[in-house]
Amino acid sequence: MFLNYKKIKQAINGKRYTLFIANTNLRKRKGLSGIKNIPRNCGMLFPYNKEEPDRSFTMKNVYFPLHIIFLDKNMNIVHQEKASPNQRNLVICKNPSMYVVEIPAW
Repeated sequence: MFLNYKKIKQAINGKRYTLFIANTNLRKRKGLSGIKNIPRNCGMLFPYNKEEPDRSFTMKNVYFPLHIIFLDKNMNIVHQEKASPNQRNLVICKNPSMYVVEIPAW
């Protein structure tokens, strides 16, 4: 599914996930869009070079619900939101964030 992506194992809310790392601008733009199904224990990590407020994500061409978690530079949750497939409105974090995690919200 994500050949040539680096990945890490991470516990989130008591469950273990394999997170594929979107470490290029192209991978960040694509994210999980266009994927019809993803295993429950997989997700994506979006690392950025610095903390910034108003980081936003779109659900365009995402076919399953996501739990989107915004983290600051110390890996503290600063915002989280459940998003619906193909949701029209952006998911926006007003607080400064440096990392974003997307996992299925089954």
